[in-house]
Amino acid sequence: QRPIIARVIGRSADHWWQQVILNRGTASGIQEGSIVKADGGLVGLVESVTTNTSSVLLVSDLKSQVGVTVSRTSAKGVLQGDASAEGVLEFYEKVPNVKVGDLVSTSTYSQKFPAGLAIGKIKSLDLKKLPASIAKVELFPPIRYLDWVTVYPQPEKQYLETPNLTK
Repeated sequence: QRPIIARVIGRSADHWWQQVILNRGTASGIQEGSIVKADGGLVGLVESVTTNTSSVLLVSDLKSQVGVTVSRTSAKGVLQGDASAEGVLEFYEKVPNVKVGDLVSTSTYSQKFPAGLAIGKIKSLDLKKLPASIAKVELFPPIRYLDWVTVYPQPEKQYLETPNLTK
């Protein structure tokens, strides 16, 4: 399936960091669970779809959680939205091998996203935090000013859900 270019047509002031509405939906081939990217990397996931619109849960939403890895050292953790242009990365290891400036991308542990999608870079570290070390991550996509995005339908899901008719 080809990626679909869509425009952000709606955003509510009180949910600015949580969701955007796109001008494409099922008529264009978008389905729930489709991955949404913009310049810089991962923006979020399509949460609901109508014929001509889709609603995207942004990575900056407080309830968004993405399995991530630090490219340089393979340190892994979970990136949670912070309702801002930064996210909070909680590491699996007590003392992860990371430093400010390290790039963060989706990990192979991520169930919703393919591995290797850029998300951001480490802006600050708190390795004394309990129960887990955390980092603030500057998100690469311009979530505050989203305009055009690219939606990637997930082909592998369709294979699981549709019977194999090409025997």
